[in-house]
Amino acid sequence: HAYPGKASHISMFLISSDTGISMKISGFNQHLPKYLEKVLKVVRDFQISEEGVLSWKQELKVEYFQELTNPRKLA
Repeated sequence: HAYPGKASHISMFLISSDTGISMKISGFNQHLPKYLEKVLKVVRDFQISEEGVLSWKQELKVEYFQELTNPRKLA
């Protein structure tokens, strides 16, 4: 089972900056409007909870710790 984006050869990048979010979508032109509509709906309806923020914060702590204690990157 292929994901709709893969089947349509569509790729998407979200980039955050100080001024907002930039989105780049590329692929077969006939599929882009439908895909963009679905992506924008998910972004529009995205809800964040305190539990989600705490979970994300803990994941970041683990990732940072692993990066900072990686002996290959300390040299």
